[in-house]
Amino acid sequence: MTIGEEVTLGNVITIAGMVIGGAIAWAKVKGKSDEHDRRLAELEDSTRTIEARLQSIESNLAGIKTDIAWICEGMRRQYDSHPSRHSRDD
Repeated sequence: MTIGEEVTLGNVITIAGMVIGGAIAWAKVKGKSDEHDRRLAELEDSTRTIEARLQSIESNLAGIKTDIAWICEGMRRQYDSHPSRHSRDD
């Protein structure tokens, strides 16, 4: 196999086409990568917001649970101390 010293116009056009095609492909891949990075950052921000809201909801639910327990205990004491529960002689 021998490589000649002659470079034809076809060789130049082929090489230029490959370089230009590679540059276009790289630009498209880079653009997609940048778009994915932006979308990932948005999703991470949304996740942080959702986690903060969830923590607030969990805190509120814990308070509600405590309040319900306090109400139930108060109702139980009222029920247990009601006169009709103690005045019966069966």
